[in-house]
Amino acid sequence: MKKFLILVTAITAFLVQGQTPKLRGRKPDKLEAPKIEAPKIEAPKLDPAKLEPPKLETPKLETPKVTPPKIDPLSLPMPASFDLKEAQGGPLRIPVPDPNRVVPKPSPAVLNERSTLARKAVILNDAKCPVLIEELDASPVGGKEWSMVLNGQIRTRSAITAADVRLASFDLFGNHISTQQKLLIEDIGQDDLALLTGPIGSMSEKEVKVLQTTFAFVAQVRLANGSVWKYDPLDVARALYKLQIRVDPSRLEAK
Repeated sequence: MKKFLILVTAITAFLVQGQTPKLRGRKPDKLEAPKIEAPKIEAPKLDPAKLEPPKLETPKLETPKVTPPKIDPLSLPMPASFDLKEAQGGPLRIPVPDPNRVVPKPSPAVLNERSTLARKAVILNDAKCPVLIEELDASPVGGKEWSMVLNGQIRTRSAITAADVRLASFDLFGNHISTQQKLLIEDIGQDDLALLTGPIGSMSEKEVKVLQTTFAFVAQVRLANGSVWKYDPLDVARALYKLQIRVDPSRLEAK
């Protein structure tokens, strides 16, 4: 019995050894790292038809407002048809007449007795005007009242029936004193001469004392055919501006 148990034990041990794997000297199996797959990220589907380029707003550049300099209308050139010529003006020093005296006094009163200044007279002719002022002398003459007296002549370029000649007066400082009118109402043929004489209006002694410049021009002409030629006040004012005299064109209208 004892021998039987020993035999069974030996057989069992032998069987166990045959089923148990030999671990000694055996290389361990290769350990592979687990494969980690990156998650698939799908790009959003964009419809190219709906893709609009970004709107870039161009900054609005405003042109700086440049205010043009104000031009004095009187400083613009006078018409090319204008011609200015000097005439006789006379001195500022004028004896003052005494209408009540019978015998001349040895020392009559004199306006501007200590002045050496001379008056200036200027004639304006417009080549487009039917009448031209040939010559003119305008001098203040005293009496019971002062007046400007004309002595000159005009020449017609067309047959006329009336002419309006004006004389604008200015003081020593270029200020307007008055504008007087000399009307010539008579039939004058083409290329004919007519006298322009006589008083043209009254002035005070104060105005005569400071009178410096007289400016003669033709303002209106009635032609034999019934048409009327008229001057442009602004153009005449520009001619005066060339003489360093500034005047409102409306002042050139006769009172």
